[in-house]
Amino acid sequence: MRAVVTSVLVAGVIALVCPGLFGSWSARSGDAVPRSIDLPWHWQASVQQDPPGPAAVVATTDDQAGSTQVVGRNGVYRAVYPSAGQWRAGRNVQLSPDGRYLALSYLQDPASAGRGPTIVDLTTGQSRVVSANGLAAHQELAVLAWRPDGGALLLAAVTGPTARLELLSLGTGTVTTLAEMGVPDEWRVAFSPQGDRVSFVDRGSLRLVDASGAALWSVPLSGGRQLAGGGAFTPDGRLIALVETLPCAQPCTGAPSWTVTYVDSADGTDARGPALPAIVGSRVRAIGWTTDGGGTPALVVVRYLPRPRPPAVQGPDGQLIAPPADGDIDDSTGPADLYALAPGAPATLLLDAPYEVTDLDVAADLVRAGRFQGSPSMPSLLPFEPGRLRAVDIGVMAAVLAGLAIVVGVAVKLTGEPQRLWSLVRRLRRS
Repeated sequence: MRAVVTSVLVAGVIALVCPGLFGSWSARSGDAVPRSIDLPWHWQASVQQDPPGPAAVVATTDDQAGSTQVVGRNGVYRAVYPSAGQWRAGRNVQLSPDGRYLALSYLQDPASAGRGPTIVDLTTGQSRVVSANGLAAHQELAVLAWRPDGGALLLAAVTGPTARLELLSLGTGTVTTLAEMGVPDEWRVAFSPQGDRVSFVDRGSLRLVDASGAALWSVPLSGGRQLAGGGAFTPDGRLIALVETLPCAQPCTGAPSWTVTYVDSADGTDARGPALPAIVGSRVRAIGWTTDGGGTPALVVVRYLPRPRPPAVQGPDGQLIAPPADGDIDDSTGPADLYALAPGAPATLLLDAPYEVTDLDVAADLVRAGRFQGSPSMPSLLPFEPGRLRAVDIGVMAAVLAGLAIVVGVAVKLTGEPQRLWSLVRRLRRS
């Protein structure tokens, strides 16, 4: 009887503590962005060890130093581990429109960024440095965006306070300089849907250039306005979305409300566009437009929540020392989730991420097709993909199960009562 009880308890503990032990819970009938993702295990297998295939989501977290987590369209979790640096999904780690590649300035050797960016193939695990012919000498290389057709990368070659905006053709390796600009606190660039124009913010102005670098127009941005993000162009290319908020005169007690406005892509003048709901957050970043079944446009955005600010403390003289001023905390990388902004509806949560996730990106083809609301996705405890078992995977799995069985068996023997073990398990889960 005790053996039966122990076996049942082992299975229960495994199910409670390791719900993704034998695989991932994900959308498997067609590609879709999961409704939620989870945090990976600290020993998560790398893309190089076991490629996940095309990605639905990439994410960076504040407790996975130096890594970018990839959630495959089959639900498998894998990681890319660059050698150094601070990596941000959708910022300096860019997912290709079809979800197959990741582009970043370097992977293992920072010096390789002098020759060009690195591209990681998520279907093979292989990586390569793209030699950029004519790339300007630089101190830092930033990878800003993929062209919508996936055939080119937008780069920033940074030297001191200035940068050159460069378009790198992946087919030929040739580089076209699009603009000379200052180095912003946050890069905001957007390709037109056809990939023939690029909009970006430079020293307080919104600028538009064509693929040859010819300047088309430049307009000043008023205080609270900025380019919405990489998905700012409407699907027809006629309008460019801006996000706008009123800044806090004092340190903000809560997150501000952001609204979407538009300029005409022909000349940069203010224009009317789809009336989208406001959304509350420390920052928002547009990643693309989608339509529902009826053809209603919706802007898909990453919404960041404010990071907690330290409370006031009492100094030696008895005076309260206030928390840092508004600009001293980087609210552009805080807890991040994915939302849809559609006319006539409140902001709708598309992807719920753990609080530790600071940046997100989603494959553009899934955004355009409106492929959301897939099954919640959870990482597997073991570093293998279901259906691709190797002998070493079976051995690791057997060892883990044996270890859990021993732990549970010892716990049952020590407690003498299964009820007390269940109480212990519940306390562990809550902690």
